[in-house]
Amino acid sequence: MLPATTRFSRRYRCYLEGNFQWYIHPPFHPTTQPQSKSNLVSLIQVVNFPFRFYTEGGKRLGIIDGKPLFTKIPNGLPGLETRLPLLFKGVEEGRITIYDFVRVACSNPAKLYGLSRKGAILPGNDADLCIWYPGGKMEPFQLDNTMLHHDIDYTPYEGMTFNNWPRYTLLRGQVVWDRDNKGLVGNVGDGKYNKRTASTLPGPRSVFVNEWRPPM
Repeated sequence: MLPATTRFSRRYRCYLEGNFQWYIHPPFHPTTQPQSKSNLVSLIQVVNFPFRFYTEGGKRLGIIDGKPLFTKIPNGLPGLETRLPLLFKGVEEGRITIYDFVRVACSNPAKLYGLSRKGAILPGNDADLCIWYPGGKMEPFQLDNTMLHHDIDYTPYEGMTFNNWPRYTLLRGQVVWDRDNKGLVGNVGDGKYNKRTASTLPGPRSVFVNEWRPPM
């Protein structure tokens, strides 16, 4: 038996009432926004937010004769820049610990994808860091799509209140994002290709959750 890796998208912790632009699968449901502290994160290895489609016309392709047809709507939601702030809201609300936040957003993804110089603050590793505001030191704001840097004309989190946001982002020790001083201060070409190696994320082997056994 090989270990299975479970990923989770923070968007499913934010139930959204909306129109065809909100179409994803599995679909949103009110039960994806529980009001009590969630133990689900203890079962999750990584958190990501896949969103990528190059379809001219976007989700409007799903409007047929003035009505949305879900089988024609390109799947996915924009959320790359909002992924970590949304997950950090879980820390502020007491739903997850700061240790779980680091585990599912930083260290485990690096291990899963074999990025040996990422995911931990250690000698010899790349100094890729995200620095947040101390508690209560950032003025809360309501998100507007014009604040984001994606090339998309909407965000499903429009109007949501955020109490924290990345203050600095460091790439290999160099500041590329300074929220209080012009925002994006990096340059095109600062990125560097990282060739992955074998995954180092440990997982249980030959561990079964019920009486079913795979055919041998």
